[in-house]
Amino acid sequence: MSASEDPPKGEDAEAGEREDGEREDVDEEPSDSEPNKRPSLTKVEHTERVSLPPKSGFRKSLAIAMGVLLLVIAATFIIRRLREEPTVATPTAAPSALDAIPDGAFLVATADLRALRQEPLTASFLSGDRDVAGLGPMRTACGFDPLNLVDELAIGIPDSPDDDFGVVALGRLTAEPIAECARKMITARGGTPVTADLGRFKSVRDAKNASSGEIAIGPSGPLLFGGGAYLRAMMAAAEAPAGPARGASAHTGLRKTLINHDTIQATIVLSPAQRKTIADELSKAKGEAPLGVGYIAGAGLGIRFAGNEARLLLVLRTDQPDQVAAVTELLAANLGSVAEGPAVRMIGAGEVLRRVQLETQGNDVRASVTVTGAEVADILEKANRLAMLVNAMEAGTPVEAQPQP
Repeated sequence: MSASEDPPKGEDAEAGEREDGEREDVDEEPSDSEPNKRPSLTKVEHTERVSLPPKSGFRKSLAIAMGVLLLVIAATFIIRRLREEPTVATPTAAPSALDAIPDGAFLVATADLRALRQEPLTASFLSGDRDVAGLGPMRTACGFDPLNLVDELAIGIPDSPDDDFGVVALGRLTAEPIAECARKMITARGGTPVTADLGRFKSVRDAKNASSGEIAIGPSGPLLFGGGAYLRAMMAAAEAPAGPARGASAHTGLRKTLINHDTIQATIVLSPAQRKTIADELSKAKGEAPLGVGYIAGAGLGIRFAGNEARLLLVLRTDQPDQVAAVTELLAANLGSVAEGPAVRMIGAGEVLRRVQLETQGNDVRASVTVTGAEVADILEKANRLAMLVNAMEAGTPVEAQPQP
């Protein structure tokens, strides 16, 4: 075989070229200076076929390996998440007027003014302009009626008779218009308004008359009214972080029993000192006073207005279930005697009291009744006439027709 001729390709080499399809021809014309010594193509191609797999097979193997790796990472992440303590997001409670009532209050009362404005039995009492004694219409004095902007009211009375009570209002309130209204009212009465910034609250009071109370309002509420230390306590309560102890916590249990009677609510919680005083008085009575009085730890009254009727619920709470019977007997006896009282008969409320249903539930005695709109209107009209009669008698003026029982 001459040097200018290509050596015949082996069968293995031809098969390798057909498999790869992309390998360049390795045959070259030998130069005159190179000796005619060439490696065996069969050996080289056989070595490449063993050490380097085809491209398509290599890519497939790489993809499988990456997929397995990703599955391992994902499984590890999921297992770790499952082992962690699940975290449940606690929804933020909506602001409530109760948030600004200091804990330890003797009486807490709330009114849903937004609901009362929508009920036919109560809407008329909250409509129109209100007058302020000595000032005339509130709208004339301030340019607007602040009560029309209030959606929720709360009243707190501390257990100490020497402390002032407090009022909390929530609604569409902003600080400067309310503060300006308060300054105008104080000035119109001959006082000297003093404005101060107390944290995020703006306060207004009359420097000439400390007994007239003081208001404080945040940038968008709440509006607080009280006096002295109790107003400061309300501001501190309003600024306290949300939690189970926030806002008149001692009344929370009683208010829950009134959940379906929530347009107007009032709860009373007796302090240990008050209960000791009652126990001492019962001891002095030497059995002449009913023991059930000493078993009462608290009371709640709820009213729900719905359409043309009002549903009322009274709850008396005891310390133990075995005290419920004595309290039930006490309540039944008092309902009967009150229903027969002359003033109650004159305003027509005796029939309503005779319809009251009593039941017990755990430590509670529950008294409920439903009053129609016609009954409410009749009772209110007669009560108004009775009040006019009493005022006329006290003033010594002629008396017109008296309300009939």
